[in-house]
Amino acid sequence: MNQTWHDQWADVDKAADPDWFIRFLDGSRGGNVAAIKQDPRQFYSYLDVQEGQHILDVGSGTGDLTRPLADLVGPGGRVVGIDYSQTMVEEARRRAAEEGSPVEFIQGDVRSLPFEDSEFDAVQVRLVFQHLRDPLPALAEMVRVLKPGGRLAIVEQDWETMVIDATDRLLTRKVVNMFNDALPNGWIGRQLYGLLKQEGLEQVVTTGTLVMLPNFEVVSKLLGFDQLFDHLREQSQATDAEIEAWQADLRQRSQ
Repeated sequence: MNQTWHDQWADVDKAADPDWFIRFLDGSRGGNVAAIKQDPRQFYSYLDVQEGQHILDVGSGTGDLTRPLADLVGPGGRVVGIDYSQTMVEEARRRAAEEGSPVEFIQGDVRSLPFEDSEFDAVQVRLVFQHLRDPLPALAEMVRVLKPGGRLAIVEQDWETMVIDATDRLLTRKVVNMFNDALPNGWIGRQLYGLLKQEGLEQVVTTGTLVMLPNFEVVSKLLGFDQLFDHLREQSQATDAEIEAWQADLRQRSQ
């Protein structure tokens, strides 16, 4: 398969409409933002944030899941967000300035972090590894900048565990598998435990979360199903009639 919609996350700044990715994050992170407002310490419990700590957020995007950490570390702490996209960094800085947030946002490559060894008490990264064909350089860098005894928290998806209730089971399996394979690393969710142990991390804990996506039209747009259907047609894995029937079935179930 040629470059997919998902590969474009590595080239947001070169996209025809870079702001679309900002709108995507705003539309998909609403639940997280609401949970943080309700109880920020509970939301970030996986980091065990303490006052005065230095925390790095990798792939910080618009910074909406980064800025609240500043209140938890207090004036003696430091929070830094890093993103590969300058478009995202500029938007994150704009939002931080509006709030008067002290969080720093910089542009950089996760495979070569511009920080000293053992500089951070905690590192968090959300939905970045699925876009990396080779996760090892990025993981090694995060471990490098983490203090001994620090915490590394990775939130990721395993896209082949996506479950869709549909009448046409054969086509549904094709949709799920092709979507998974279209990502640079759709299996990263199931691989993380082994990779973390391989990097020498101790007390590795994994946990799962079920996310319900009941609105087919929204899901189809967010996940780029139109492009996926084009590839199914090109590879003669589905006819126009089969795809139209499958979509009609999902729209009816969505209602």
